[in-house]
Amino acid sequence: MIIVSEALESILKNTIPTNKVIRKPLIETIGFILAENIVADRDYPPFPRATMDGYAVIEKDLIDNKEFTVIGEIFAGDTWDYPDEIPPNSCIKIMTGASVPNIFDTIIKVEDTKSQNKIVQIETENFFKGMNIAKQGEDSRQGSILVSTGLVIDTSIVTIAASTGYTDLSIYSPPIISILSTGNEVLPEGIFPLPHQIRDSNSFTLRAMLQKFRINPLRVWNLPDDPEVLRTKFIECFDSDICIITGGVSAGDADYIPATLKNLGVEEIFHKVQIRPGKPIWFGKKDNTLFFGLPGNPVSARVTFKIFVEPCIRKFLNLSKPKSFFLPLLIARKKKHNLEEYFRVKIVNQDNQSYLQEIPNNGSGDFIGSLGSDGLAIQNANNKELPEKTFVEFLEW
Repeated sequence: MIIVSEALESILKNTIPTNKVIRKPLIETIGFILAENIVADRDYPPFPRATMDGYAVIEKDLIDNKEFTVIGEIFAGDTWDYPDEIPPNSCIKIMTGASVPNIFDTIIKVEDTKSQNKIVQIETENFFKGMNIAKQGEDSRQGSILVSTGLVIDTSIVTIAASTGYTDLSIYSPPIISILSTGNEVLPEGIFPLPHQIRDSNSFTLRAMLQKFRINPLRVWNLPDDPEVLRTKFIECFDSDICIITGGVSAGDADYIPATLKNLGVEEIFHKVQIRPGKPIWFGKKDNTLFFGLPGNPVSARVTFKIFVEPCIRKFLNLSKPKSFFLPLLIARKKKHNLEEYFRVKIVNQDNQSYLQEIPNNGSGDFIGSLGSDGLAIQNANNKELPEKTFVEFLEW
């Protein structure tokens, strides 16, 4: 039985990043992975821009004079035809976002002035050349890379793309994924269970987690513990990039998944990992299709997807590893086993400090015990005790 880091290494070693790229309208790209650089089409700001409502003046005129004559006004989006020379001690009224005529080099905000008719009195000694003017190109220069490929497209990226003239973007094509929820006791949606049966939740959990990457699975099946049925459906999944199976991977008499896959020529890369919950996880490969056999308990399925399947998807999509966070535990924690444990936590604030608080639960079958959780905290295999205020790694769902 291998450790978590070895399992992850094997998964990533067998995951080939996609080179398939598609284009989508800009507004439809949120959540997908950017497959091109976004480049500035011109300087930004494209002109000297007023950052305050006020009066544009020539800085040297302010040194000995505090009274100016208004010779015009300019709003955002306006142009102003001004002469090459203007009378001494002249100014223009200007609004935030307007283009500042080159002859002026300083803006005094309106709160520091008094005006009557066409005369403005400057009431501050605090000024400098270039004050309240954003220089042309100070944010970025034409041709510079504003956003690099390989990032999740969010609101900030959409704003930048729209501002620089992009109406659509290239994204990495999501993987083709099949989900197979197995078990004679597991009923598909819409069927009322008998006392010895349960409703399928795993396929819904996995589909919900795939939405983080804007992935809709090609197929979602509920299958019985029948080797022939499993065999037939597994063959159909060979067109997938990733096949995710829940249930049937432990050591019971009806756990047919590993043997059935191997009989179809799927190479077993590992079976069982030193992790809790989720120890029975199975991983294999046939040609370009990766197979994950996740435990059937709802929490185990969710945890093993987060720890093992999500890194695979991230590499497939050319997406970097997410940032790690370390936060202190609110209450001490002990364990008796030598497995790396991932336990459900929520973030709480106490005395101006954020802590991780473990959520009480009744094990990996207790799906209700995930309610309110923000993610998982990690207790390393050989660390049997975590005192309160110990910093531990936190993985956001």
